[in-house]
Amino acid sequence: TGEHVALVYEVGGTTIVTDAEVTKQTDNSATINATLDANVTNGTNVTLIYPYSMVETSGTNIGKLKADAFTGQNGALTGDGSISAKYDLRQGTGKITLATTPATLKENVTMDSQIAIWKLTTKSGGNALNVTKFDVYFGGATASASIASGNAFYMAVPAGTGSLTFKATDANGTYVYSKAGVTLNKSTYYESEVSLTKQTAKTILASDGEVELKDGYIVDGEGGGSTVLKIADGATVTLNGLTNNSITGNQKHAGIECMGDATIILADGSTNMLKGRWEMPAIFIPGGKTLTIRGNGTLVADNSGANGAGIGGGSQDNCGNIVIEGGTITANGGTVAAGIGGGNGHSCGTITILGGTITATGDSHAAGIGSGASGTCTAITISGGTVNATGGDWAAGIGSGYPDTDVTSCGNITIDGSADVTATGGEYAAGIGSGQAWTYKNSCGNITIGGSARVKALCASKVQCTGIGSGKAMSQENTCGNISIGGSAHVEASGSKNAAGIGSGNANQAENVCGDITISGSASVTATGGELAAGIGTSCGDDDDTGEIHYKSKCGAITISGGTVESTGGDNAAGIGGGGKESDVASIKISSGITRITATRSNEDIDNVPIGKVSGAITFGDVKIYDGGWWYDRPTDGKTYGGIKVSANDGDMTWTLTPAP
Repeated sequence: TGEHVALVYEVGGTTIVTDAEVTKQTDNSATINATLDANVTNGTNVTLIYPYSMVETSGTNIGKLKADAFTGQNGALTGDGSISAKYDLRQGTGKITLATTPATLKENVTMDSQIAIWKLTTKSGGNALNVTKFDVYFGGATASASIASGNAFYMAVPAGTGSLTFKATDANGTYVYSKAGVTLNKSTYYESEVSLTKQTAKTILASDGEVELKDGYIVDGEGGGSTVLKIADGATVTLNGLTNNSITGNQKHAGIECMGDATIILADGSTNMLKGRWEMPAIFIPGGKTLTIRGNGTLVADNSGANGAGIGGGSQDNCGNIVIEGGTITANGGTVAAGIGGGNGHSCGTITILGGTITATGDSHAAGIGSGASGTCTAITISGGTVNATGGDWAAGIGSGYPDTDVTSCGNITIDGSADVTATGGEYAAGIGSGQAWTYKNSCGNITIGGSARVKALCASKVQCTGIGSGKAMSQENTCGNISIGGSAHVEASGSKNAAGIGSGNANQAENVCGDITISGSASVTATGGELAAGIGTSCGDDDDTGEIHYKSKCGAITISGGTVESTGGDNAAGIGGGGKESDVASIKISSGITRITATRSNEDIDNVPIGKVSGAITFGDVKIYDGGWWYDRPTDGKTYGGIKVSANDGDMTWTLTPAP
């Protein structure tokens, strides 16, 4: 007893952290006592994190694990200051119920361990390496220990899967070791013997030609017109004030080319500037290989004027996997290439962002993060950091580019954890999702937003830009997969003319289709559709002016089972449901687990409704109020349907749905 647990939850889109004290404890359970925020609502999702001292309680990272949560270790397993005494990180989730006094959790919460314990034995050059300081960089987190001296010690490390870097210090210098694709399971003990490479300073000169950057290099200096930098396969290289952006002539070279798997560490306080030449990116990763970028320095990968991505692939080369865990990074794509991702007409692997401050801008026809023009991207995951991504004309901010010469696509897009994301689509594209389809098809996979992520999907002044979903379909089909928003995510999405806030874009001369749209948990969602488009649902379709051929804008079932939603449709569109002519929503189901839904229709469409324009059924709670073609119990002000109370305001322009008292 006397221990403290952090309760992390949302109230009106604001993250709250409440200190809960353990007042009773047995072998299998504990009782905690806390004073909740006065405005908390029934059914709010809550995350419990132990100990409270590891959680940020204010500032922009409120509710997230402290950056130094795993620093200050002493390498001991037991005793004062040891892992067992200081690093027992546990986490669980539940729901708050206000049905009782005092308030309780709706179900028992299991507090699972979030750490792995690692016994490490260090060597270098075949000899024991007696270190005094040891850092582990893994999955966007840093764990560090100060050790009296020795080559065998213990580390507590956050569990997960990702690229790993060790950095050791002894009396003679620093040493590194990196490995991609490492998995550390929760509540698991590991023992490893690891051989580290001593770091060596390397200065690049303007007179240098081709230079191999070997494992352990700390690189500074400035290259010249013929300087070609290549990172050796498997090497870990630290950039500490490197510039290589002046390659001249018809030379096909990247600012830095990875020869295989590679790790780049951005040294604290350093600024590094890279640019490719002709058809190559500023930083190139070959297909099937993985580049990991971490550290606290600055990187500018500006490939504008060239033909490759800022970080990723070239116009004649596929690229591998990209993992970013830290740093302040600006990535600008060259001609029809992504800021981070693929070049023109080629594929890129997975893109994973776990931390850092990232600004990524795609050139015309290329995504900010994702595929270049006529290219493909495997999958995008953003679980941490602050990300600002802007697509070029006809390309998504995050997702797929525009199909100039071939079918273009992006795989699944996942934004979760503590990520803070702003994505702006180009004309006829989505902020998050697919770019425009014209001569060739365009598509993206499932879009999932969860955790405590904060997401803004914008169109700025762009024409026919969807917030989240599919871009415009001209003469070829445009599709996106299912769209799911849950956890305690906070989402703002706006579409411009003929494009939904969340859902499908305009079907101009071909069908435009998105999958099911689901909102759950304690998510907070604000969605605004453009003219002829719903806030959540579809845009408008078109026909051939004879009425014989129709091109529909479609989405699957819309299901809202929790959270707070405010959705506004444009002219001739529902707030939640269908857009203008030739639109089709499969069904709408809203359950009593919601906190509040406010849906507003256009004031110029007196025959429309705030929630509607579907081909299937509309269900509130377990009551069907509409069934594929006619209203047989249109909601009226103050009436309750299946545990949901409907308030109809402003001449039936707005419906507000809340759980019945």
